Amino acid sequence: MKKPLVIVIKSLLAFVGFLCVLFALQVWKMVSEREGARPGLCFNNMRIIDHVKDMLAAEHGWTNGHIVAATPEETWAILGPLYYRVTDQTNWFPCCPNLRSGSHYNYNPIGVAPTCPYGHNHVYVRLTKMEAQQRAAPLPRDPQSGHSEGAH
Repeated sequence: MKKPLVIVIKSLLAFVGFLCVLFALQVWKMVSEREGARPGLCFNNMRIIDHVKDMLAAEHGWTNGHIVAATPEETWAILGPLYYRVTDQTNWFPCCPNLRSGSHYNYNPIGVAPTCPYGHNHVYVRLTKMEAQQRAAPLPRDPQSGHSEGAH
């Protein structure tokens, strides 16, 4: 009678071990997906900051190279209220998700894209108006096939 009980206990332990492995894999997957989203969040923050800088430059007549303020805190005091209006968020300080709160983006002068102090692959590339128009323009069609030239 002991043999079937031992087999049942071993089977249950194997099943519980299998469930633990599945759980660990799921946790690992969730963490890796979250890590993969961080550069996108950082990029979006820098894109909005750059947009806000352009809006302020247009309002105040600032030209490329104009430094908004001497320190990051003073710069944020100027950019912050407009950032909150653009994003519909209040009392939220944008920072790179890989860094602790309170770290500042490098806002840079007007006409220069903001940069992330984390570096790595968190890079926002500012397009010229011509580059943005070229990217937004539809691809020319091949008259013979009717497909876009870039499509396969």
